[in-house]
Formats: sequence, C-alpha cells, structure tokens
Amino acid sequence: MTCKYQTDSERLTEQIRQSMREHKLSVTDLAKKTKIPRATVYRYFRNPKKATFGHLMRMAYYAGIRQMTLQTGGFIV
Repeated sequence: MTCKYQTDSERLTEQIRQSMREHKLSVTDLAKKTKIPRATVYRYFRNPKKATFGHLMRMAYYAGIRQMTLQTGGFIV
C-alpha cells in the first residue's frame, strides 16, 4: 500500500487546503491574515517541501485548524 503523502508538509498542506474550503477562505484572504505574500502561499501549495515550519503553522491556524498534535516522524491533524 502506497502512501498518498510523501512528507509531513504535504499532508499538512492538504489539511490546510481542506480547512480553507470548509471555511470558504481564499488564498488571498489567507495571505492577508498570515502576512505571508500571496505568491509565497501559492508556492507553498505547489511545493510544500519548501515551506517553513513557522509559515505552515501560521497558515494552519488562520485556515481554522486550532488543534494539532505533533509526533516524532509525523503530524496528526
């Protein structure tokens, strides 16, 4: 069985996208709230491996993910 996500950042990015859909939040709205440039947010969605941990956490918070458990070797959202 193959895993859909290769990295934790890919998994977290997908959770952020899902939360954005649920809260009807656009990338532009997320960029304004997080104070991360919109082009950078798009780049992180295209290539999650380039996203910094701090930016992913900020994006997750403002996308509506309020609780997250971090484990050695992976995220649980």
